[in-house]
Amino acid sequence: MAENVGQPRSYFRDLVRGRRNTDCYITASEALHTHKLITHMGIPRMRVVVGLSYILDITGEEPMDAAVVRGGGASSAESDDSESDSDHEAAGAEKKRKHRAVE
Repeated sequence: MAENVGQPRSYFRDLVRGRRNTDCYITASEALHTHKLITHMGIPRMRVVVGLSYILDITGEEPMDAAVVRGGGASSAESDDSESDSDHEAAGAEKKRKHRAVE
């Protein structure tokens, strides 16, 4: 390793022995300038960019009948037998009135 940073072969062994064979703690500045163990010094920054895109294609030979699209797919005979939206709204309002009267 010492040869890779341009130092004599025994450089790091002598460094550790000079500190009585204990752990060597060195600053970033020492690692960069004195020992040449690193090439850059700084705070790493990671930027992540996430994107979403989609394409919806509908293929078909002919467009749908306009009456079916407007009616939600129900035939006129089915809609005559079922209750209208205004009937449902009136029933919901009546339930609210009864609930308030009980309180």
